[in-house]
Amino acid sequence: MIDDQIKDKFTSTKPNIPDEAEFVIATPQIIVPEKLVQPTGQVGPARPSSEESYSSDEEVFEPDYEPIQKQVKVNENDGIRINRDSAERKKQNFQDEDDDYIDPAALARDPALREAVEAQAAKKALLKFKPQNEELPSMELQKERLATFPITHQLLIKGHTKQATAIGIDNAGSRLVTGAYDCVVRFWDFYGMDKNTHSFRLVTPYEGNQVNQISWAKDGKNVLIICADAQACVLDREGKRTMDTHRGDMYIRDILKTIGHTAAINSGCFHPDFSDVFVTCSDDGTVRIWDMTKKLYGVAQCLTHKDAVKCVDKTGHKVLVQCVTIRGRLLLCACSDNTIKAYEVNQNCREIKKRPLFIIQDAHKGFVTKIKILADQKRFITQSVDNTIKLWETTNTNHHIYLQYCNINRFPPTRFDLNFNESILVTAHHTFKDGYHIVGPTELLFLNVNDLSINCRVQLFDQAITEVLWHPTLNQIFLGSDDGHVRALFNPKLSQKGALLATNRAVKFVHAENMELERHVLIPENLYIFKVTRDPALREAVEAQAAKKALLKFKPQNEELPSMELQKERLATFPITHQLLIKGHTKQATAIGIDNAGSRLVTGAYDCVVRFWDFYGMDKNTHSFRLVTPYEGNQVNQISWAKDGKNVLIICADAQACVLDREGKRTMDTHRGDMYIRDILKTIGHTAAINSGCFHPDFSDVFVTCSDDGTVRIWDMTKKLYGVAQCLTHKDAVKCVDKTGHKVLVQCVTIRGRLLLCACSDNTIKAYEVNQNCREIKKRPLFIIQDAHKGFVTKIKILADQKRFITQSVDNTIKLWETTNTNHHIYLQYCNINRFPPTRFDLNFNESILVTAHHTFKDGYHIVGPTELLFLNVNDLSINCRVQLFDQAITEVLWHPTLNQIFLGSDDGHVRALFNPKLSQKGALLATNRAVKFVHAENMELERHVLIPENLYIFKVSETVHGGMKIVEEKKSVKDQPRKPEPPQKGPGKGGKRSGPATLTQNLMSTLNDRPEKEDVVEELTKLDAITKANPQLQEHMIVQLDFGTFMISWAKDGKNVLIICADAQACVLDREGKRTMDTHRGDMYIRDILKTIGHTAAINSGCFHPDFSDVFVTCSDDGTVRIWDMTKKLYGVAQCLTHKDAVKCVDKTGHKVLVQCVTIRGRLLLCACSDNTIKAYEVNQNCREIKKRPLFIIQDAHKGFVTKIKILADQKRFITQSVDNTIKLWETTNTNHHIYLQYCNINRFPPTRFDLNFNESILVTAHHTFKDGYHIVGPTELLFLNVNDLSINCRVQLFDQAITEVLWHPTLNQIFLGSDDGHVRALFNPKLSQKGALLATNRAVKFVHAENMELERHVLIPENLYIFKVSETVHGGMKIVEEKKSVKDQPRKPEPPQKGPGKGGKRSGPATLTQNLMSTLNDRPEKEDVVEELTKLDAITKANPQYVAQAYKYTQPDQIFDYSTNQQQEHTFLSSIKKICPHCGMKICACKRKVV
Repeated sequence: MIDDQIKDKFTSTKPNIPDEAEFVIATPQIIVPEKLVQPTGQVGPARPSSEESYSSDEEVFEPDYEPIQKQVKVNENDGIRINRDSAERKKQNFQDEDDDYIDPAALARDPALREAVEAQAAKKALLKFKPQNEELPSMELQKERLATFPITHQLLIKGHTKQATAIGIDNAGSRLVTGAYDCVVRFWDFYGMDKNTHSFRLVTPYEGNQVNQISWAKDGKNVLIICADAQACVLDREGKRTMDTHRGDMYIRDILKTIGHTAAINSGCFHPDFSDVFVTCSDDGTVRIWDMTKKLYGVAQCLTHKDAVKCVDKTGHKVLVQCVTIRGRLLLCACSDNTIKAYEVNQNCREIKKRPLFIIQDAHKGFVTKIKILADQKRFITQSVDNTIKLWETTNTNHHIYLQYCNINRFPPTRFDLNFNESILVTAHHTFKDGYHIVGPTELLFLNVNDLSINCRVQLFDQAITEVLWHPTLNQIFLGSDDGHVRALFNPKLSQKGALLATNRAVKFVHAENMELERHVLIPENLYIFKVTRDPALREAVEAQAAKKALLKFKPQNEELPSMELQKERLATFPITHQLLIKGHTKQATAIGIDNAGSRLVTGAYDCVVRFWDFYGMDKNTHSFRLVTPYEGNQVNQISWAKDGKNVLIICADAQACVLDREGKRTMDTHRGDMYIRDILKTIGHTAAINSGCFHPDFSDVFVTCSDDGTVRIWDMTKKLYGVAQCLTHKDAVKCVDKTGHKVLVQCVTIRGRLLLCACSDNTIKAYEVNQNCREIKKRPLFIIQDAHKGFVTKIKILADQKRFITQSVDNTIKLWETTNTNHHIYLQYCNINRFPPTRFDLNFNESILVTAHHTFKDGYHIVGPTELLFLNVNDLSINCRVQLFDQAITEVLWHPTLNQIFLGSDDGHVRALFNPKLSQKGALLATNRAVKFVHAENMELERHVLIPENLYIFKVSETVHGGMKIVEEKKSVKDQPRKPEPPQKGPGKGGKRSGPATLTQNLMSTLNDRPEKEDVVEELTKLDAITKANPQLQEHMIVQLDFGTFMISWAKDGKNVLIICADAQACVLDREGKRTMDTHRGDMYIRDILKTIGHTAAINSGCFHPDFSDVFVTCSDDGTVRIWDMTKKLYGVAQCLTHKDAVKCVDKTGHKVLVQCVTIRGRLLLCACSDNTIKAYEVNQNCREIKKRPLFIIQDAHKGFVTKIKILADQKRFITQSVDNTIKLWETTNTNHHIYLQYCNINRFPPTRFDLNFNESILVTAHHTFKDGYHIVGPTELLFLNVNDLSINCRVQLFDQAITEVLWHPTLNQIFLGSDDGHVRALFNPKLSQKGALLATNRAVKFVHAENMELERHVLIPENLYIFKVSETVHGGMKIVEEKKSVKDQPRKPEPPQKGPGKGGKRSGPATLTQNLMSTLNDRPEKEDVVEELTKLDAITKANPQYVAQAYKYTQPDQIFDYSTNQQQEHTFLSSIKKICPHCGMKICACKRKVV
């Protein structure tokens, strides 16, 4: 026998473990052992070592080894009072039952013996401490008690794929929310759920983080979701996300100063009395209170905590907080140092008092799974993974008052719950093998709350229970288990609503294997009717046999196949007698769309382009009138026209879809979503490639799309466009997920009426209902068809009655479904379709006939024999007739209802229009009737009368390919270029030329007026051609050559300042007189953060003034920054330089600095080109003085070389770029994936050529060069004029054998200025179109001669008609300045103005002004005065008296900016400065007496 001393040491209660037990859920059977056995030994996981005392929370030892009752009562004065009478009685029971005796001293000396005894005790899984003078309940008593608990029936709720760890039900008992280790939360509605138990909403709060706890608010409007993440989220009762808690900054040292948790949240719950207050605890060691009425914070709009407290151990170090609860003003939390801390909150439960009310040390020896405060708020219950449940009093926290043992699951841990009046506690007890593997069924354990004694117990199933919830209103127990299922236990007599609603609504459950479908499934030529038999193997064999037959028809009973004559009769009713071949695409034609009126055809293909065809303007040549590339590099998948025919939707393999008008112009683009937003429904557009989309048949401004991001989105074109890119955001969206809650790809979508259908990659078809105006989607699917097809679904078509729909898949099947019965298709047909790209079907006008294509493949891929066109009856998918076509795979089929014509897209890129002249109308018929002789472009002769001196072909057609576009080149040499005649002379004739009208315009008009009425234009042009060839210089007056330096120059809007950009880290601003206004500051290159410098640190590459602000300009530099400068800002430093107003740094994908090559600004859009071949767009603020640091968009690989210029167009939605890769590209800000148009032209590289636009930005002008060996120019440079809308060539003209480096087309002057390699600037103009500018100079000119041979023949009133300024380059501050090369005595001077009043100094009085004096002189001249002789006389007078013209323009000349004086002039100035001024002539060196007075 066991010694009494051992019994004293290992006293325990009598276990209630049945020897044999079984459980039937309908009528639970309670088995009580015949003989009550109380084994000895300590029960529990913790074992004291040999050196330790056995004193613990579970035992109290006395020196005399008195037996101790485990159940004790606490006295505040005496501590623990021991009932020794109970101990003596228990000792006697041990002596009666056991004969073994173990000496306690031996047990203390031998650890192995002690461990064996403890192991024996641990095997007894469940023990009950028997209170004083209380007998264990009998079998009848336990049965009576079980009858009062809701455990007679069960409802299995399936959904999760991993352990169900969290269960929550609102107070009303209508909504069930479950969470699991599969990281998803499911919503269930008892009022809409039947025995199938389908959830109506699936939410993934935080991807990859399992759900730990769920708590409903008191009002039932919100539910708190706790995941293994630093954030918690609040969802409404429909599953929509209301708010998220803020994620704290883990780098802040003081954890209480963060506004949210920084580590995983372990537990949380709503306050029972406040619906807007909840509490959470985390591994960051804090407990935080959150107030949902608080304003959300930051860009992410998250909730920040209201108050927080930090939990620390005895040493002051942070501890992890495992569990938290709140009730009334008491808050309890369990920490990782085995303590339980209590805090008091304020009256409104929004603030925590930082000093704990009490701390319980060594409360448990393991992780605490749950804390529950009882209604009186004086007691609370805790459960831990040390397999103990303890009852505590808040007034005495030295020790628990009651204790109970039960083995709980650890990963995830089991939790308990209480009934409605908190008198019974329910939890789960498990029997483990090796501590982990469950052996035998799990038991449900009911304990009395007052003393934690066992009320009753019942065996359940062989699954670990992880969560227990006993709903007070429903009186039903919900269990979460390891298999992911949730089990609802109830008693129809005691429970109400909840699971009862689902079971009452359930129908007879029949497994799919045993269903016999009696429908006639029409599958190709299986002469017996296909029935789903009870034998799945037989059914699979039949289906496999049917699938092997490529195209067969299941023959219904008593029905014969159609005869040959019958098929011919049927074919005569289909439009397939004639064909029109429409060529255009170079790869598979995959999309065809025709407007409802049947006038416009739009096709798309894998060559990534969309072509527009007009039947009313097309002949048999079938040329498209518009070619559009929606998204470069992305093939076109689908095309859909709006009901009104004004817009067409283009679906490409891109995250954006575009809407074009019927002319092919882009109307809008859908917005590209942000792929970094976790909740895909919060993005405003798709984040992955769009697979399918279509307009609503009844609404012209509504369309729907689906994407690989797993969403279906509805778009409303009347919605305001968003952002700088002005893109359309979706109106509503729904996320498609599989059974496990993970995202699935949506392959195909369609909409009709209020029914929306989509096919997903998990082989399901989901149906959703939209609202009345078809702009919102109800999130709960109407139905889901599982395993609808075994492959990608190519198309879904809803029939007119909206009760049936047809699907086609790459599993070579076409199926007809009913919306009222989605368990199985009603009819089936087989046909081999093309897979890449997949074949689609279409219906005729009354939806009675379906047409698709059937292919015969070899090895599954190669087509063998001709493709067949297959016509099926829609009602039963039986074959109506079939016809062989051509040896090409058919990828798209469209049967237009109005035209009654069938359009087929094929692998060769062509579109074939099939029609019958007797049945079809318009469409392809118009083109065939309008057919003419086809003439190739090489043989075309241009008959236009081009009014150029030689009426010959100016443009010889030569096809050179640039990016797939044919460009016309001019075939003329320089010497044969026609030139305009020289204008007539002013005044008397000279050099054999007669005098005539004063201007070129007057001369031309007089010539036109002198023509006879019936003048032969061709003859005149031929004569003019001969004259032009004899004198090639007749048109040289169009070019004015000016000597000029090379800079990048930009004028301010008001014309007061000009910005000069040099190859230096500084830029300077000059006024219109050339005086330096200010310089930009040079940055410090030794500062690591380039944005902290106040100026550029490397050479500036580009810059310009803002078009709307005269005091704002922008620059970019090799230091990788773009800077905005405000001229109103105060100058800085000793040098008084301008510092930048704002700056942004440009980096590549790896974060390294890149050089910024070019920059421009217009409105609030700033664009810059970088050395990593990207173009970055930034937004500036309202006054254009600050830059938002995050780019609006980045265009990768925009060009393959240095970008020379960027020009933003007036609409600010398009911009043009030019690069040294010899391309000019037109871009849209709404679609930056690829340029929309491209043109090639060879530009000069060093320095690079730039372009410019005309006044209305409709024409672009640039230069095209012909190079030899890539560097040397061969032949004349061409001036190229392009249409801005599509960059097509408008015209071109050859110029001179010099490289053009800069082009400027002035909008006001309407003149083109060209900078060239020879250093000259050439101004091109047309006297009829241009004004002022170079015209002013040419009107004053006589004969146009090149600068090298120039003799100035102008009548400039200077004594000597010689060169005044000889060019000599001297450097002043880095600028080249022209010096005058004349001595003082030889300087020509302008004549002195006439005297006013009486004559003086020998000069007569005359007219008051110089102009009057000159006019009087001219009037006094004889009619035949010799001008040369007069000028010679004037030259002699001037030489004799150099001061004659010295003061002529003293008061009219501008101020001198630069010092042009020579050394002689400076010496003369110095000598004359010390002398007085002559009173007679007013000069320092006297001109009258040569003597100083």
